[in-house]
Amino acid sequence: MDIKKLKRDAIDDDKWDKCVRQSSNGVVFAFTWYLDIACDEWEGIILNDYDAIIPLPIKQHFVINNYVALPHWIPHLGVINKNPISNDETLDLLNQVPYLNVTLTLNAHNKLPEKVAAQLKHVRYHVLDLILSLEKMEHRFLPEIKALMQLYHEKQITVIRSLNPKEYCDFLRQENDLSDKKVDTLIKLISFALRYKSAGTYAAYNVHNEMIAEAFIVKSNSCLSLINYASRSDDTELLGPKAIIYHVLKHNAESNLTFEFPFNPELGRCFCQEKHVCYQYRKGWLYFLGSLPSM
Repeated sequence: MDIKKLKRDAIDDDKWDKCVRQSSNGVVFAFTWYLDIACDEWEGIILNDYDAIIPLPIKQHFVINNYVALPHWIPHLGVINKNPISNDETLDLLNQVPYLNVTLTLNAHNKLPEKVAAQLKHVRYHVLDLILSLEKMEHRFLPEIKALMQLYHEKQITVIRSLNPKEYCDFLRQENDLSDKKVDTLIKLISFALRYKSAGTYAAYNVHNEMIAEAFIVKSNSCLSLINYASRSDDTELLGPKAIIYHVLKHNAESNLTFEFPFNPELGRCFCQEKHVCYQYRKGWLYFLGSLPSM
């Protein structure tokens, strides 16, 4: 096997993105455009002629320079591989990461040898298979969604698609406590994704035609991922965001898609019980610390 680490400027974007598109575990967060926006700096481990890749977001800290860790808008990465590989091969590739300090949440399809996996922490996120009819999906919703569905069908809450990035940003800054840097990064992600028609921005309105919530959803590799939502402070039951999710499910039921909630368990739990499990691969100081505090 030919395994090499390349700096960002040496990576072939077309071959890299082709690997992500053709891999069953090709998550949207691994595309070059997403990494370029979400990461201050990143590199890649590459197997052979981009048969498998590992994106490596690089961070700096006054305690540890040049360590690998996920930025805010990337929940998981790990090994992306076109062809099936064994658990041992997945571990071998991860062990090729040359940095002394690493903390990576792997994607849900990355499996490791049993003895190794048993020692790792893991995170879970909700996922809903949209191949089901809406009626069958509704049987799995929590009871609180029933009242929301009634409001939606009675037009007490209306959902529309296509907020422009400025509208999204204005509402987000007003109703959310994210840092300016995180908001700026999110707006760049929204602008790029909308330009290439791989995403949707949604807004929910009450009967007074006042916007009460918004959401940003990316579509990639047969998967819809809820990246962000914001709701008005008086929408304490999150009726607006829930209405948006229900609207998307209604219009995508019985499709070959999944809907994933990698950032928002408080919404995911309302619509599904199934979860993906992602292992956290760590070495160096970060094996013990888990992560470093922000500067």
